[in-house]
Amino acid sequence: MIRLGRITPEAVAEFINFDRDHPSWCYRSGEQSMFAKQAEGVAHIWNLLSEKQIALLADEVGMGKTLQALSISALYWRVKPDARILIIAPREVVAVNWQNEFLTFLANHYRRADDVVKTTIGGQPIHQLVRCRNLPELIAKSAEGCHHFFVAKTTSFSYVNNEFQDRDGRIKRDEIRRVFGNSTIGDIPKDDQNRARFLGGKLRERLVSTLSGEQSTSAPAFDLLIVDEAHYYRNKNDGSLRVNAAAGFFGGEESGRIADRVLLLTATPNHTSVENIEAIVSYFVDAASLIGATAPADPQDPRDRAERLLRAIGLRRNRTLAGRSKYQYRDENAVAADFAGSPAGELFFALYQKRLVQALKQQEKRGKGNKRLFFGYLEGFESLTPSEEVSDAEYDDEKRESLDFARNWDSEILKELSKSYQDCYGRRPSHPKYDRMIETVLSASERYWEGRIEKNLIFVRRIPSLKEICRRIIDSYDKLFWDRILSAWQTHQPQIDSTPFKDRIPARREYYRAYTVGARGFEEDDSDQVEESPEGPEEEPESDIPQSAVLDLFTVKKKGRGESVAYTHATSFRVRFVRDESLFALFFQPAVDYRAAPYQGIAGYKSTDSRGSKARIYYDTSCGMARFDHPANRYRERDKVVLKDLLYGEKISSGEERILDTPARTLWSIMWEQLGEKDDRVLTEIDAMTAFDREALALYLRKGILYASAALIELYCWFIRAQSQTR
Repeated sequence: MIRLGRITPEAVAEFINFDRDHPSWCYRSGEQSMFAKQAEGVAHIWNLLSEKQIALLADEVGMGKTLQALSISALYWRVKPDARILIIAPREVVAVNWQNEFLTFLANHYRRADDVVKTTIGGQPIHQLVRCRNLPELIAKSAEGCHHFFVAKTTSFSYVNNEFQDRDGRIKRDEIRRVFGNSTIGDIPKDDQNRARFLGGKLRERLVSTLSGEQSTSAPAFDLLIVDEAHYYRNKNDGSLRVNAAAGFFGGEESGRIADRVLLLTATPNHTSVENIEAIVSYFVDAASLIGATAPADPQDPRDRAERLLRAIGLRRNRTLAGRSKYQYRDENAVAADFAGSPAGELFFALYQKRLVQALKQQEKRGKGNKRLFFGYLEGFESLTPSEEVSDAEYDDEKRESLDFARNWDSEILKELSKSYQDCYGRRPSHPKYDRMIETVLSASERYWEGRIEKNLIFVRRIPSLKEICRRIIDSYDKLFWDRILSAWQTHQPQIDSTPFKDRIPARREYYRAYTVGARGFEEDDSDQVEESPEGPEEEPESDIPQSAVLDLFTVKKKGRGESVAYTHATSFRVRFVRDESLFALFFQPAVDYRAAPYQGIAGYKSTDSRGSKARIYYDTSCGMARFDHPANRYRERDKVVLKDLLYGEKISSGEERILDTPARTLWSIMWEQLGEKDDRVLTEIDAMTAFDREALALYLRKGILYASAALIELYCWFIRAQSQTR
């Protein structure tokens, strides 16, 4: 093992500039900037690696752990130019990010083109970061003999068994010979956990022999191992394939270790328990020896052990905002949550408690207890989230987190009671914590349409919690929006029977039959009869992402695969605004002078008459051409050509007649006049924009209102009213 020696932040800053925007940056002791902290962090971690061969960088998110780890790697090559370094990223997207960050590091942070880390000519990496899809590929890349920097994935440990066995669990002998050569690897265990540990160990041995060219298996394969998001390894004793394969791959005192030195990265060292730190570190060293280095620790106090371990090999710093950490500026107030006004919700919880007590008594009779007694309900309804079984080999951290809830012993009780509740009331069971939170952050009442909408930021601990909260918030907004739409139909189209939908949102087919067909007599044009949206059918979202039932009524769908309705009355309404041939396309146009001037007497560009049908005016194209030719806008000819071709293409072949005899104002014109009374700064910003920026802003407004704003609901209700008043 090579001796590293100690280093200071000043020495680190000679090689690495942490302030990419200021090439002359240098470290100054006592400075509280992020850049100074990163230089200090690199020096501290380097010295820990030199002294104890292991270090834990546990800085909070946003402190630059990746940059600091890459700095350590660069300094390592300064000491040993042929050092082999392995990064283990949690998953593919993070592995790709490491590759990108390494190139950014060399271009913007590493100061010297020294032909040790970065080439003198071109500033290219001496050691390319090689991404490996799985552990066998890591061995194959190592065998090429020209690589010294690798990134593998945590998820690869979950799939180790699958690399060498078929779906029935039978060993693939050809794959064994391909990866391990002619060497005999011995009898492979039959049970999954031991097989994963065994194969992980054999892969490590193969790496060592490949890199060293010898049959020795005790020498480390790498000089430095960097484990990103190391908290993924916290459940060392949970029996999963991941931890068993990792334990075999990382090695030990007797079998040999995978690396001379280990750098662990995590923003959450105590991810779920104070015992997490010790569990993670114990893959590589005897944690007890580190804990008791200064004075014996209390074996009964896990918090004391964690603190001692973090002091021995760790570095943990919090990000600050205006000189305060999140713990200092966060003002937490406990908010009471109860079942007031929800007798059905209270009954649900009472039945849940009764069933839990009954189940607990049965467990006690069998001599078993369970610490997670009320875990499922008190956390929410995350235990109802997963809809499919996922094998251990398929675990990623989010799925596993969901399944932790779904496989709780009380999950079946929750599922059974929830189904009964939904069958009875037609909605999800109440939950005091979620209900109170939603009541606090939403203006879900009629005042919503009158007041100013505020954004809210909600912190959650788990992905399943996020999805459950999304479902409930969307349900609340859906009720608000549907009540608004239903009221418009009942008020302005009373001949249509809306009674069946008083307490529920109709499915697309129901909405089509009741309202699209029912309102036919009031159609102003045939926009709703178009066969295809100009932007195409919208893709189906992932099944586990909550979706709005009201928004679904406005969505263009492909017929088939269980979908019998491509368009509804609401869909036709929204499509009018994006169809070039629809007069509604005028609504989101910028003013003809990008201020408040209306469109009047402009050249009308027509669609081609290729199928014998009547040619139509392209209103969107005609307005755009009018803007480009308006003298007040002072377009350069080059910009005109680019914008015309980019936005309209073949649609600008003719402009034979004048349209819009009556002045036509747009939403932009109205907003401009409103802002003129309140905010000159906004108008000044728009005036200073380029032609491309103004066109992009108009598109942004249209997309935002039609696809991501409650304003769409209000516009639709106005449309329903307008249809009732005129043909």
